[in-house]
Order: sequence, then structure tokens, then C-alpha cells
Amino acid sequence: MKWHVFRTISLLSLTLCLAIVACSRFAATDGLVNESDYNVNFRLRLHVDRDRLRANEPVTATLSLTNIGKQAQAIESQGTPVLNLYIEDIVSHENYATWSVEHPDLVTHRLQLQPGESKTIQLTWILEPEDAFSGKTVSINGLLYERSTPVKGLDVLLCVNSC
Repeated sequence: MKWHVFRTISLLSLTLCLAIVACSRFAATDGLVNESDYNVNFRLRLHVDRDRLRANEPVTATLSLTNIGKQAQAIESQGTPVLNLYIEDIVSHENYATWSVEHPDLVTHRLQLQPGESKTIQLTWILEPEDAFSGKTVSINGLLYERSTPVKGLDVLLCVNSC
């Protein structure tokens, strides 16, 4: 994984993420959502089931790719999963969890989707008590890769305890 590219994508979407965090107190009870289209054929959607982290409580992130076009579409990434989820500390960039590492048997390098069809991956993680200091911010990143390059990234930032 080329972390400098990953961090660049994270920084590019930081403004949107900060807006999502700022609005989290008004978020629906079922968590936070960030979605965006990639070219005219795909929609990427990241859903996180809570708006704040607490020690020993699970958080589940779901990343979906949907074909919004009118024809079957394929997307391929050699050597890198087409879809991946990462959970990391935004200051230290410590990686807490990665979907492809935890689910290597589910990794795919090519997706063929019919119109309206979706592919979804999910990652559940529990914040350890020693990492749960108030005000800390954790980034949940969903990435779409094409030809081993991240082409679309979505982030949701979650505060630990209170911000």
C-alpha cells in the first residue's frame, strides 16, 4: 500500500469529513453516511453505524459500490483489492484495522456489476481502552481502486467520547 497516496486522498476529503463530524450531533440515530459518484457508472457509499466512539463498543463501517449506469460495468485492480476499508488515528496515522487484512478470503481484484447491482464490504472494530482518550479523532476510510491506484476515497471522522 502506498501510504503517501492514501494520506493524500484522506487530506483531499478532509474538508468534507470535518463537515460530517461537525454535523454528527444532528446525524440520524443509525450513524453517518458519506457517498460520492465515480465517473458516470459507479456510486461509492460509506456508512458508519455510530457518530462517536467509546472504549469497548463496536463500530461497524460498510462500504458499497453500486453500478448506477445502464450497462454492465467492470472495475479491476491488480494486486490491490477493488474495495478496502481502513480505520486509523488521524494524527499518528496508526492503522487500527484493515478490511483486506481481516478478510483475505473475501478480497477481489475484479468486480463485474449489472445495472443497479452493488458489492458491499463491512468491517467491525472495537476501540481498546488504552486508545480511548477524549478528543481523539479516528478516521474510517473507504477506498475504491482501479489499476492498483486509489481513484475514489470517502472518509468519516469519529470523535472518541466527546470532542
